[in-house]
Amino acid sequence: MGSTSLRLRRSIAVVVLAGAACIAPPATADGDASPACVSDTLAPAWMKTLGIDPQSAAAKKYEEQAAARKQAEKDIRKLRLKYFGQIRNTAIRQEGLLKLRQYTDPALYPLMLDVFAREQDDVRFAILDIFADSATPEGDAALAWQTIFGKDEKVREESTARLAMRNAKTGAVDERVKLVMYEGLKSHDETTLVRAAKSAESLGIIEAIPWLAAAQINAAPSGGGGGGGSSNGALAWIAIGTQTAYVADLEPVVSQSAVAFDPKVASITSGVVMRVIDAVVVTYHIEVHDALTRLASKAWGQEVDQGWAYANWNRWYKIELLPELERRKVEEARRAAEAAKPAGSPSDPTAPAPTGGG
Repeated sequence: MGSTSLRLRRSIAVVVLAGAACIAPPATADGDASPACVSDTLAPAWMKTLGIDPQSAAAKKYEEQAAARKQAEKDIRKLRLKYFGQIRNTAIRQEGLLKLRQYTDPALYPLMLDVFAREQDDVRFAILDIFADSATPEGDAALAWQTIFGKDEKVREESTARLAMRNAKTGAVDERVKLVMYEGLKSHDETTLVRAAKSAESLGIIEAIPWLAAAQINAAPSGGGGGGGSSNGALAWIAIGTQTAYVADLEPVVSQSAVAFDPKVASITSGVVMRVIDAVVVTYHIEVHDALTRLASKAWGQEVDQGWAYANWNRWYKIELLPELERRKVEEARRAAEAAKPAGSPSDPTAPAPTGGG
């Protein structure tokens, strides 16, 4: 979650400071001029890279916000030590929960999950309530993150329920939530992958169909010296041949009134040797495939199963499903427009037909 917080903060910084261009001071007498944003050693490195003037109003505002968040982080850690942890007094904990609800800045959500990760259920569930009650895309994304990547099963269940309620209220899934689902579907952990697939299905994320199609099969090389292997030897070998013995050397042994020979017998093998240089382990994720077929069938209106091949799913998604969904959208808009017209208008199908007369 820490890397997510870092990406979020940098994104906010870029948006806030996008209009703060790097302004160069007037040239000196010798014609030398250097931008203030480059010469200012106190400016962060990323600010110099983006060419942002650290003396601009937008940069100053960002610094103030960063300082405020840093102070809030200290306050949150102090709040945990004072009201939670080993404290069992119900009144003290309730007071701490009330104070905890004051922290509504989305930039603090990842920190709150980290700081209170080992707290009791009352604190962890209260944090989920803060995310849900914020009614913001950032809060929904934090709930999605806990649903997929959360370590505790009870917290995952509570987060899933709150995310479902938020989706029912908004009627749409925010792009941030979709990105969290995408990160889960890229995971190599089986349980995380299945959680992301089931969440994408329950939220009805149509865009996740290609992601699910790509995640339902995982093929990885297994050692060896061939394609993708890390070893120089073979994984296994099988020899099928015939061995023929022959006298490779004959050494005479001579003694008084006697002669003998000491033969050296060797063998030669003729046949075939089969070496297994590399192997690929293919894993079929049954639960991901089932979630994919259910999601696709619900979107299409009838049962759909394109098998395990990603190319088949991708072709069906682009050529059949997306045009059909667009057609339905246009048809629904047309019907809504027809329903909004006053009764008796020429285009109203319920209006009586004109009668002829002289």
